[in-house]
Amino acid sequence: LNWNSTVEDSGQIEVRQGACLVLEAQNVFGWGAVDELHQRKVLVVDGGEVEISTAENYIRRTIELKNGATLACPATNSTVYFSRGATIEVTEGEATLSGMLNISCDTAGDRVGKGATIRINADATLNIPSTIVHGKHENIFPLTFTGGGTAILTGANTYHNYTKTIVDEGTTLVMNGSHIAPGENTIEPYTIKAGAT
Repeated sequence: LNWNSTVEDSGQIEVRQGACLVLEAQNVFGWGAVDELHQRKVLVVDGGEVEISTAENYIRRTIELKNGATLACPATNSTVYFSRGATIEVTEGEATLSGMLNISCDTAGDRVGKGATIRINADATLNIPSTIVHGKHENIFPLTFTGGGTAILTGANTYHNYTKTIVDEGTTLVMNGSHIAPGENTIEPYTIKAGAT
């Protein structure tokens, strides 16, 4: 199914096993000026697949993946940005993030420094063969792994200049031929909290 419209602030899309949804609209989940909206879940992928097209999209909401779900961004020259507190949440089973992931942030007001969070529940796993890159803005902001589950990174990540990687307690980050941001322009590029591996 090709979707070429935005999802209103009260809406939510659910994609189930065997289904494939292609999101073609620009900023499909809305721009959203109110911070409370940023934590609202707009997309639940339960065993299905969602492809985000090359149309420019700022993802500033919560997306849930579970039971073999895949979220696919364009493989190169991606204009899909995860920013302003966006959350990718894996609640059960395994899930996959593929393509190129841009981690970005806003440059004005109280949104400065709000990057993205990857939350993986205990006993859940997120495979990230994606290339994680730095987005548009040159602010220092975090990419946080949390939730007590396991993230497996295998992509050639290049998100080093301004991004700080945080791994919360109980969460396992597996680097399989990949690396996390060395933070060339960041004083403290890594924070590995007690109990994290």
